Amino acid sequence: MKIYFSRWTGDYNTNVDIKIKEAIMKKFNITENEIIDPSKFSHKSHSMEYYLYKLDEADVIVFYESLPGYVTAGVYEKIKRALYRRKPVYKILPKDDTILFQKVDEIDSCTLSVVETRLLNEAINRYEISKREVIVKISEVSKKYRKLNCKEVLILSIAILLAESSGGLLTLKAVLKRKFPRDLGIDTFNIMKEIGMIKVDKLGRRIYSDEDRKRVLTLAGAGTDIKSISKVLGIPISTVRRWVYKEFGHGEYRKYSGEQYEKAMELLKKGYSIKEVASLLGIKISQIKNWKYRGVRPPKIKFLPRPSSSLAYVIGTLLSDGSVVRKGNYKYVIQLKVKDYDYAIGFSKHLSKLLNKSLMNPRKLGDGRWEVTYYSSGFYDWWQSQSLNSLKQYIEHCGECIRAFLRGFMDGDACSSKEGGVIVANTNLEILMYVRELLNLTGIRTGKIRKAWEAGKEVYIKGRKYKATKPLYTLYVNKKDFVSKIGFSIARKNI
Repeated sequence: MKIYFSRWTGDYNTNVDIKIKEAIMKKFNITENEIIDPSKFSHKSHSMEYYLYKLDEADVIVFYESLPGYVTAGVYEKIKRALYRRKPVYKILPKDDTILFQKVDEIDSCTLSVVETRLLNEAINRYEISKREVIVKISEVSKKYRKLNCKEVLILSIAILLAESSGGLLTLKAVLKRKFPRDLGIDTFNIMKEIGMIKVDKLGRRIYSDEDRKRVLTLAGAGTDIKSISKVLGIPISTVRRWVYKEFGHGEYRKYSGEQYEKAMELLKKGYSIKEVASLLGIKISQIKNWKYRGVRPPKIKFLPRPSSSLAYVIGTLLSDGSVVRKGNYKYVIQLKVKDYDYAIGFSKHLSKLLNKSLMNPRKLGDGRWEVTYYSSGFYDWWQSQSLNSLKQYIEHCGECIRAFLRGFMDGDACSSKEGGVIVANTNLEILMYVRELLNLTGIRTGKIRKAWEAGKEVYIKGRKYKATKPLYTLYVNKKDFVSKIGFSIARKNI
């Protein structure tokens, strides 16, 4: 008979471990050679598959909890495999000086993930926190914070012990807000909420203090990038970005110009080190490394558009179906995805002319739609700085610009029926009121703006169920007037 003895690596070859092995030999009347002991294998040389293979050779599995009520990720995998193979599984229950064996048919212990197991290993091996200290602290924390689950109790217990053993170098807040999420990817939000470290609103969203916001803006003002601020303060990157852009403006925060880039590259070619270039030009070392090694560069020329019918059409499209987004750190995308090819190619022609780029032919997607994509950091910066009021100077420049804007907007947000009606739908009431004003100015009859649904309403679009996040407004437009005076770029909508 072969017995597989599974337990946490931190228990290998301890006094308790040796006693348990003796108890296993006595209970099953076997020799030490008949125990398959993973502590004798090199963990760096073997994967989990190797240990599961060794487990399949055994007749019985015996396991020992790493902490009372907890099993580590590796032990869990082996128990699960043994139960699936219908092998007898015994749980060790040390009681005083006696070793008891309990046969189990299911895993009732709290199962740790790989990350949580790594945290336990680091606490014991790296930070030299004793297992006994962890057990005592788990007991205290579980009694004090009854809403925390078993894993959260363990994480909080280790965080408290780590803060206590740091000699004042680490606080519990620093461990939970920064160290664990940053180093191990552990989500500590619920723990901080339950112990009162952070406040949340009725929807469970975190409420930040004025002090949190001041820290973010202070670091941003000193030139620290958004990602680093998020890591240092333990605040989501989306929140940091919103505060920084609201305070400094998006274009202002990305402060390096094309001229600075050219000067830095010139100095590097002359043999100056990155550190010397950073010191001479007053640019962060990390920024120069990005320019040199990752091919990142700021826009050489700011996008300064002149009023034109192409610009007006692009504005109309972007306020309806198009999008201008930043993907990752360095891609600034102007994109349109639509089902009509004539709409896609028309937008592409106007945009290529506007950006002075080669014409991009629409690409057909798997769902049958056509996609047009252009890249321009200069246009992205300009678009992010605009509002409806600032865009009016380009839209209302001349009669042709007004008609081009309306054509672009209606191509995207207008639904045309063969019976002679056109319904325009948009979630932005201000934009729809402005479109109605321009239509009337052009001599096109319209109806009243009506609210189609409220925010939160469940709606069906193309057979799929959605929950509306914003109210939707609709406007009736006389089709005969619109087609005769402006017309759609999409042929089928003119019929």
